[in-house]
Amino acid sequence: MKITAYPLYDPAATLQLSPEGKGWDFLCPCAFEAIWHGGPGEEDVEIRLAEDAPGQADFVQSQRGEGRITFYPGYQCKTEEDYGLWVRGPVNTLRDGLMPLESILDTSAVPGTLAIDWKFIRPGQTVRFEAGEPFCTILPYPKAGLEDMTVDVVPLAGDLESYEEALQRMAEDPAVQSVFARLAAGSGEPKAPVASAKDEIPFPPPLLVIPPPPPLPAEEAARLFRDAHSMGGDTAMRISVILPATNESVLLRRTVEQFAATLPPNSEVIVIDNGSTDGCADFLEEETWENVRLIRSTEPLGVAAARNRGLAEARGEFVVFSDAHIDVPERWWEPLVRTLNLPHVGVVGPGIGVMGKLERRVTYGQRIAETNLRLEWLLWQSDEPHPVPTLGGGFMAMRHETLKQAGAFDEGMGQWGSEDLELCVRYWLLGYEVWTVPEVMVLHYFRKARPYGIQWHWLTHNQLRVALLHFSPQRLARVASALRNGVRFGAALAHAVESDVWQKRADFAARRVRDDDWLFERFKESCHV
Repeated sequence: MKITAYPLYDPAATLQLSPEGKGWDFLCPCAFEAIWHGGPGEEDVEIRLAEDAPGQADFVQSQRGEGRITFYPGYQCKTEEDYGLWVRGPVNTLRDGLMPLESILDTSAVPGTLAIDWKFIRPGQTVRFEAGEPFCTILPYPKAGLEDMTVDVVPLAGDLESYEEALQRMAEDPAVQSVFARLAAGSGEPKAPVASAKDEIPFPPPLLVIPPPPPLPAEEAARLFRDAHSMGGDTAMRISVILPATNESVLLRRTVEQFAATLPPNSEVIVIDNGSTDGCADFLEEETWENVRLIRSTEPLGVAAARNRGLAEARGEFVVFSDAHIDVPERWWEPLVRTLNLPHVGVVGPGIGVMGKLERRVTYGQRIAETNLRLEWLLWQSDEPHPVPTLGGGFMAMRHETLKQAGAFDEGMGQWGSEDLELCVRYWLLGYEVWTVPEVMVLHYFRKARPYGIQWHWLTHNQLRVALLHFSPQRLARVASALRNGVRFGAALAHAVESDVWQKRADFAARRVRDDDWLFERFKESCHV
């Protein structure tokens, strides 16, 4: 299949392969702003091109009225005989206040001239396109076979819970898991690149020596913690590491051993056996461990509740919430504690790499990539500690005092998903900051399947709860709209709105010193909701 593009004039819009590999994008030759004043005529749309754009005035025009602007890439395109051309807006791109109108062109016989309309959603809003920003995407569209296509609707064989169980079984199928492993979206965990047979990581992954951060000067290290005379009560120790564990196999022992070997004196490890059935925590009852405690729960508590259960027993001045499948370097805690001692820093996390593969890329915090609150991991930006929108919960550290003031994990978050995002958003709005500390790298084992069942509507529920707790009505509406096609959206929404969310929303609103508009303006380059 080939598309032949014939430029109509010079310069025509730049044509390039979409970054996602889905079609070909036309890019704006210059920046411009447009506003619709609300009337039906073409004169009711005002277009203002950048001052440094001579000769580019014809690529975007108001000709059709009804709040539309029309882009002319400056090409005719010809496809092969079995295909037409699908002309649409850029893939997976949202623009507040403006939406692209799609069309199908039959370009199989003769070349067709490309144009695309974008329609304003509401009057009075100025929208801006930057130079080099895509405004149109083209893809081949099959002409044959669509007329004869049918859709078979399989009746629901049972109640919604049975349907959800069927989806769970499908999601656990090895073929589906291999697809999930290629997606770096939606799960809150970075996915390693699909490995070839020779690159496959064995289980357990090899234990590698992680480069430690440089040691702090002795005087600075001595000032990291309060002196022994001022410590007491529920913060009588230096660091508490909390490890919720569910069917961790041998990796729980490996993680406990590394923390026990690298923590400073007068610290502790608290393991919450969160409904395991593989006996992974039995060694803690069979052997004697100094400053390592085991709390057992016969039923899974959910991520938030398990972490909070460990926090209730913690006595450290600083608290680390870690997954139970982590490798750590020597002195990992020094840069984290030093950063937490900075004014206004509320929560920190290290760089996250892949257990058993030091050469794999390391990530440093997360961004909110889409309106449905899908998270993406951030790559290296600086060697120095710096703010990020949110952190993955595989490894987070806070001061015990901050947890008392700002609160721990929201137990209204059922099962798994978005509990880390909610905490980070809350901390930002309450006046704290969320930082990543690239000086420290830990290695995380990314499981191909979760050791506990996930009811998929809880993922949607938890994302809705984040928006209900912290976002303005306008942003909340956008999030709900983006999630509306999720599994059992209605049930997830009903559960969210009938919970304690309104009381908590009012409590947070009374205490916060920033709003969500401030937060998304602060991270406007990386977060889009």
